[in-house]
Amino acid sequence: MAVLFSWFIGGPCLHRALAQRFILFSLLGIASASATAALWSFQPGVTVRGKKPETWVLDLRNQPLESAQAAARKLSSRLYGSAERDLHQPLVIQTGFSDPKVLGVELTAVSSGGSDLVVKTNGVTVGRHVWPRAARTHTPNRVFYVPLAPGSNQVTLEVTQPAGVVVIGRYLLADTLAELPQEPPPLLFGSAAALAAAPASPHPAEAPPTGGKLQAEDGYRGIWYYNQPTGDEFKYKYSGGFATYPQQHAPIAIYCKEVQKTFFVYGGTTARHPSDKQELLHMVSYYDHKTGQVPRPRLLLNKHTEDAHDNPTLQVDDRGYLWIFSSSHGTGRPSYIHRSAKPWSIDEFERILVTNFSYTQPWHVPGQGFLFLHTRYGGGRPLGISATRCLFFMTSRDGVAWSDPAMLAGIEMGDYQVSWREGRRVASAFDFHPSPTGLNTRANIYYVETADFGRTWRNVRGEPLELPLTQTNNPALVFDSRAEGRLVYLKDINFDREGRPVILFLTSKGFEPGPANGPRQWQTLRWTGTEWVRRPFATSGNNYDHGSLYIEPDGTWRVIAPTDLGPQPYNPGGEMVLWTSTNQGESWTRVKQLTHNSPYNHTYARRPLNAHPDFYALWADGHGREPSESRLYFTNQRGDHVWRLPTTMTGDFATPAIVNER
Repeated sequence: MAVLFSWFIGGPCLHRALAQRFILFSLLGIASASATAALWSFQPGVTVRGKKPETWVLDLRNQPLESAQAAARKLSSRLYGSAERDLHQPLVIQTGFSDPKVLGVELTAVSSGGSDLVVKTNGVTVGRHVWPRAARTHTPNRVFYVPLAPGSNQVTLEVTQPAGVVVIGRYLLADTLAELPQEPPPLLFGSAAALAAAPASPHPAEAPPTGGKLQAEDGYRGIWYYNQPTGDEFKYKYSGGFATYPQQHAPIAIYCKEVQKTFFVYGGTTARHPSDKQELLHMVSYYDHKTGQVPRPRLLLNKHTEDAHDNPTLQVDDRGYLWIFSSSHGTGRPSYIHRSAKPWSIDEFERILVTNFSYTQPWHVPGQGFLFLHTRYGGGRPLGISATRCLFFMTSRDGVAWSDPAMLAGIEMGDYQVSWREGRRVASAFDFHPSPTGLNTRANIYYVETADFGRTWRNVRGEPLELPLTQTNNPALVFDSRAEGRLVYLKDINFDREGRPVILFLTSKGFEPGPANGPRQWQTLRWTGTEWVRRPFATSGNNYDHGSLYIEPDGTWRVIAPTDLGPQPYNPGGEMVLWTSTNQGESWTRVKQLTHNSPYNHTYARRPLNAHPDFYALWADGHGREPSESRLYFTNQRGDHVWRLPTTMTGDFATPAIVNER
């Protein structure tokens, strides 16, 4: 079975740099002070599964061949994930040659349940290779290599998937790449070439084959998720029904007037009862505005995680093809891009790309293609930027061939962003995570935009920016919240009738849930053409209360958000409320409370792209403090109806139930 490779950390730029360094060292032909044979081979001696080796370190420094081979026989042929607590160790290979070398690793088998292999050189991750679940053991039987510069080097190999196992047949040390076994040709760890040479064989439960028909599920059920236990009455930093989470994923719904349907994606679950194990399902469906019905939702893939950060996003191209971007939270799982087999259809999809990215914000610019904003964990390291979460973008004319990832920002410990498209302009508002506290102390607001498909990025005054942005005080800064001692939680970005940006956000005193860190103040930040004007309009109970900002052609501003405390007060979400402003946020009117007497908190009200008045916001509910069922809801522009999508279906189509009418 073919092996699936996922690459990351600066994409091909880093890998080209490594390859160029290797070529340079080879051409220099520096004489070795410690002579070696053209090819050294080391075979691990511990081959019985579950047997603990004498050591996990292979020290090749100042070692003749015979001694090095004897040391290798103390190693295990298997690397284990953390489920094998006594055997989970990274393998460390130390070298110290005065001339360049090539270290080859012959991979012979990988557990059928799936695994990964993380490869680092001197502490820098150069590749993460991922194998999916399969019907039988993977047998790559191929050599992968790392170029080694002269001097001290430390290469580590580690399995991070808990139940994963990788079997290594032997290690090889050569003076040049040509001296490694060439049939099949060796592959550079982490390279895009490795991906191209060994494409994925998708597991039937994970994703369809090319042109495959998606499985129709029997109802709409959202994922329940929690993050960071707090040890108090609120239980978690945030938790609840997170089918439409997070705000850094956009868009998740798009109205297509050509077929009068609002297509949407969400995070489903394998769980049928609150006590069941949650596994995140990427689901796709639509609301038919002509009939007022929804079909059975389609299952695109099982992400094999309970982490709702992996939720999908959606785009539709000029020809009506649906594109689903499947994110990964960090680098431990692969990410995917799929395209529908037919325009405006959810029945069949084909897999376009397997790679790694996080916090996906794909924008299709009419007549140009995709401008894809996203996050890469550790992506700034090749540039000497230590931020954990760095903002990147890629472009593609057709969604198949993509540009190299280009870095947008990486300030202190990283950034989160929200973005939106207006015509051919794509704008992003982002914060930063101050060092050393990180994401729990996010601060400031920055604004950037591009009107030429990413070739030039400018601040709101139209001034070109030099990328990447890495300093807290830079020309894109629009609100210095750190100076006020407030945390910033970005919610949405939109444009007024003049095309000027308006940012929706919330501020608080701390990241922990509960009333002590209130008031949590909802605010808007509007560019007037000469200055940014900031105005508050409401308060709510939790930092992760999320709503959306709508700006209508007549100038009316609307916000749909859970600004009222819910049945689990001070946990994320609450009761949904519709607010309007007719004077650009100077004053607001509380129009309607959309949900009432709910058993669970309502969370993450999301705005569709090209939102139709009859399907204006999409969200989910869920218990704020313990696992529960989670249902999906939508409302119209007036807010006089709220519908719930059916949790169980007996036919191919169903009419959503009205749960609130006012």
